[in-house]
Amino acid sequence: MKILSTQRFAFWQAVVFLGLSSVVFSCKEDNLVGLEIQPEGEFDGVEVSDSFLINTTTRQSDPVNSFQLQNYLGKISSPEFGETTTNVAVDFVIGTVSPPENFESYTIDSAVLHLMPTSVYGHGADGPTVEIYKLSDPLDASSYTSDFEPNYEMDLVGSFSLKLPRDTIDSLPKIIVGDSTSLEPFQFRVPLSFDIANELREWFADSTDSKSFNGFYLKVKDGPVTNNGSLTQFSLLTSESRIRLYLTNYDTVSEDNVIITFPIGSNAHRVSTYSHDYSGSDVEAALASTNVSDEKVYIQGLAGSKAVIKIPMLNDFTGGRKLAVAQAILTIPVDSTQTELFAFYPNLYLLDDDPTGESLTLDYLYSQGRHYARYDESIKSYRFDITRTVQKIFDASNNGTDVNYGFTLNAEVPSIIGNRWFQLVLLGSENAQLKIFYTDITD
Repeated sequence: MKILSTQRFAFWQAVVFLGLSSVVFSCKEDNLVGLEIQPEGEFDGVEVSDSFLINTTTRQSDPVNSFQLQNYLGKISSPEFGETTTNVAVDFVIGTVSPPENFESYTIDSAVLHLMPTSVYGHGADGPTVEIYKLSDPLDASSYTSDFEPNYEMDLVGSFSLKLPRDTIDSLPKIIVGDSTSLEPFQFRVPLSFDIANELREWFADSTDSKSFNGFYLKVKDGPVTNNGSLTQFSLLTSESRIRLYLTNYDTVSEDNVIITFPIGSNAHRVSTYSHDYSGSDVEAALASTNVSDEKVYIQGLAGSKAVIKIPMLNDFTGGRKLAVAQAILTIPVDSTQTELFAFYPNLYLLDDDPTGESLTLDYLYSQGRHYARYDESIKSYRFDITRTVQKIFDASNNGTDVNYGFTLNAEVPSIIGNRWFQLVLLGSENAQLKIFYTDITD
């Protein structure tokens, strides 16, 4: 991601800002300074403008990095966002167990894939079926994006249902292992085909050989979901997520057993793939709309959709005047009528919509804690501090340069926070508001 060069404030801007901040004598929160705790109209020479035209639209996101990040499996559907499907391609490494003596005498009993879930988005009881296929090619690239389509063999090697009796993973029963004093977190346990078990045995017996086992593609079965469906997040790097190969030496009196593990270690590859079918959804209509002032905008993680925010009046607002911006706050309310399935994500990311590529705003570069929106329950809205960005636009305008690119509002920035599954509907255009506190210091 490109980061635009920062622009240093002139001396007069610093004087005005520090002067406004000096009215604070004490405060419980360090980020509450100046205008944030003073009533409007209490500052001599400070003017307020909140009548800016705001245009909002919805844009489909580009594919994002999906390599070695959070992993989701499932399918979820809603009238607003249509249908989202998430799959995972993954390979494995050999565990630390050494081959026992007379390993050739051991017979395969079974091979079982263990997958540990950590959370559910939607309703666990509506989870779809996942089919498991063997990858045809190894996962050997240094990075992958969410539109990756792996090659896989068509023979099904296993399947399991994502349906859960409860929506909260923490409330699922622990698994008893061996005796009642040994417990493991809940896992999906999937029996695998004998051919896969035999390949794993051969790989384990001589790991120096080039293996034909390249890993699995965990693919949601085609077809409609039950009700809204669900997405399940998995913790694939834990010791509970692995393949277990069970073998027995029936030539011995004690019938010796051995369990060989193939974990998904840090050296393994984990690639998430996402697809969005917007047919008949509100997002489909929004993406096709030619109206630059759509009433609603749609924000979706997993390389789904984003809001585009344009404020055309900013570039001409100074009219040649030198303005020192004390504070600029952009407020965008949520749509209270959206499906209850959607949770109000606490943080959203606002980026400059630079024609050469979206970039971090000055407000992020100066203070990461203020660059994104925080949901304010009291006003059912997200609030953005864009003070430095507005100052940059004003200064550039006075120098004859237009850097008023507008913004995009995102649920995720993978290079910073990884991938996120959230979906959210906001009220844009006439419902949004930009309020700027500034001082005219024109000579």
